[in-house]
Amino acid sequence: MKEVLEKINKAVKGMPCCDFEIVEYNKHSLLIGGGYSLSYENSILIEFESVFFMTLNSEWSIDTNKEFIMLAQLNESLKINQQYQIEQGFTLFKIIPERLDITTQFYVSAKNIFLKRNTL
Repeated sequence: MKEVLEKINKAVKGMPCCDFEIVEYNKHSLLIGGGYSLSYENSILIEFESVFFMTLNSEWSIDTNKEFIMLAQLNESLKINQQYQIEQGFTLFKIIPERLDITTQFYVSAKNIFLKRNTL
């Protein structure tokens, strides 16, 4: 999982900007896509498999000079688990958006993550 996160962060590093959006969500997966502009086809597609919980906007920007997606730290996982009772076997991913309040972070609890497309 860490290798996938490294590939995703590496893919957007060095871009002048990168916007993301929810492309598709159903009972089994969440697909988010990003690129230079949401007006064009997504250059990168990330799929979260078996999503249990998520808190995120429908669209957001990221700071391409920093890691924007990572595993949540233990204290974050414990806090969210207490609030939402996430089932065992799910991993909590943290997404850091740009241009929102500095404390704003998005979370997705899923069993797995995949880099589906990378044309960057």
